[in-house]
Amino acid sequence: MSHAILGTPAAEVRKLQNLVDDGRRLRAQLRRVARALDKADPRERIEARVGLDTIARRGRGWSRENRALLVSLVVHYYPPDRLAGLPRELLEDAVLANLDVKNLAAMAAVSRAARRAASSDAAWRPQYARRFGAADDASEHFDFGASLRESFRQRLGDPAPGDRVEIAWRGRFRLEGLEVYRGLAWWAAEVVEKRDAAAAAAADGPLDDRRARKYKVHYVHWDARWDEWVARDQLRWPVPEGRTGAVASGDDVEVWCSGSAVPGAWLRAVVTAVEGELYCVGDVASSGRLWVRRDRVRLIQRKQDRAPRAPKRLQPCRMLFALARATTAAVRARLASR
Repeated sequence: MSHAILGTPAAEVRKLQNLVDDGRRLRAQLRRVARALDKADPRERIEARVGLDTIARRGRGWSRENRALLVSLVVHYYPPDRLAGLPRELLEDAVLANLDVKNLAAMAAVSRAARRAASSDAAWRPQYARRFGAADDASEHFDFGASLRESFRQRLGDPAPGDRVEIAWRGRFRLEGLEVYRGLAWWAAEVVEKRDAAAAAAADGPLDDRRARKYKVHYVHWDARWDEWVARDQLRWPVPEGRTGAVASGDDVEVWCSGSAVPGAWLRAVVTAVEGELYCVGDVASSGRLWVRRDRVRLIQRKQDRAPRAPKRLQPCRMLFALARATTAAVRARLASR
């Protein structure tokens, strides 16, 4: 076992969990875990911590020597939680208030005390305020007594009146002049009214929750006569501006299309060519291939991060037609050879 290739700390901990005998093999595997932790980065150490905690709680009939080795390993690579020594006001104002959602998730994996701090209302009040405004109105829209973390999650899935969103609209549109854009565009809007599923079903018929038109939206800087009811799958939260950083050919982007007096929209496109500071975003305009500058483009997804497309599968009817054509061709070829 000692000469096998050393895996990640989490993989070595899983091997440790699978060992049922107590003795030399267990000690050897504990030493392998220590070597893996010694070479690991902080993220890999955090991933292994959950498995080590599980082993420590299980309390199998290990020898005193092996238990001492496990405890020394945890103490050495996972020092005592330093958050417990910080004053509460300092923890909330200087640490939690400056973390985003991703950093809170990473903090929750460090220790139990860090998990409690990252799940508290004090940690999620700044997140809620930055995304939706004052956190005091959370109980007005969602379950009474729910934590701010849960209210944050609920409101992301079910926007409330006053929330700024973006509405999807696919087709052709013209803003000013003769240029006509086509494709999937996202228009800035605000939720002004919301109805429950029963009211939406009475107006539109029985639909699933994401397709029921539950939200009345007002398009920003447009006349109120354009207000309409939309479904959840037609709206999204505003995308963070991605107007910095390199953009390469093949990347998924959105192009800002606007006029001097008419509000614009973000049009989905794919970069097909790059020449200096100009980017070609394909045939999204009536004039042909559209070239724009970097300040009109925001990056959505890089080409290498795009999920590979699944191979196309023929529908059953198309498969039958293809089989019939192949059979007919085979019969004709046999008859011609006679």
